[in-house]
Amino acid sequence: MLWASAPDRIRGRIEARGVGILAAEPCLSAPLRLIVDMGQTETLRLPPERWRQIAGITLPCLHKCEGPHFHMAIWQYMKAGRIL
Repeated sequence: MLWASAPDRIRGRIEARGVGILAAEPCLSAPLRLIVDMGQTETLRLPPERWRQIAGITLPCLHKCEGPHFHMAIWQYMKAGRIL
């Protein structure tokens, strides 16, 4: 399992575009469970499962979706998974 943590300099901060830097309850570390490739835009309505490897660990990978629902779709994906 891979673990992620924020550098001390930005821990407890979130950049909200159009709002500014916000304070947040910091999490010292969290397990990585999903990769979201923001450099690739999803064009398929029902995309195939995609996987990527980081440090020998295979994780599911989503491509960025245009639209206001994407962050909530990721939240639901993390809560309950995907139906194939």
